[in-house]
Amino acid sequence: YRSGGQEAGPVHGGAVAGSGSFAPVGCRRCVGDRDFPGPWRPPGGSRPSFQPEKPQRRGACTAASRSPLIARLEGVLSVKAPTRLVVDVGGVGYEVLVSLQTFERLPETGKTVALNIRTVVREDAFLLYGFATALEKDLFDLLLRANRVGPRLAQAILSGISAGALLRALSDSDAPALRRAPGVGAKLAERICLDLGDGARIGPRRAQR
Repeated sequence: YRSGGQEAGPVHGGAVAGSGSFAPVGCRRCVGDRDFPGPWRPPGGSRPSFQPEKPQRRGACTAASRSPLIARLEGVLSVKAPTRLVVDVGGVGYEVLVSLQTFERLPETGKTVALNIRTVVREDAFLLYGFATALEKDLFDLLLRANRVGPRLAQAILSGISAGALLRALSDSDAPALRRAPGVGAKLAERICLDLGDGARIGPRRAQR
């Protein structure tokens, strides 16, 4: 009996009316004597494999952006300035960064120009570096393999030293010759010779393989 003389009903654990046995009633949210439900499995009994998608870091380079995008440009030279050009290709102007060595080989504005291009993709920029010769482009790629040498410094080195003289300096590990380039001190010149001497001796193009 509950307090006040009221008999316990089925909700409170009493016998169900009209039955001769005791039938406890539990909480609807409890499983009682039943087994806990297991993980869902598709037909066949195999456990589903779920790999959460990893969020891509904002600004990260994709595989497509790491591949060579533009290798050559040919069009009308519309803007000509030291270290910077604009080449009009089919009505689209492409800004191209060049060394002083390449700048001296350029025709007058309004003329057709063809340049070898190295595309450099960064998180905050899409840059095109142009070269009048294939050797200069190969040396640019070789310089980027050295520690502490980025595209701008490689362009400055090619502006201060001709391609042939740079190749000889790297092959002979001639650090004083490299110091003639703007932005290259004694320690950096020695570091470049140490990093790139073997590559320059076997040839810039083969060193990239």
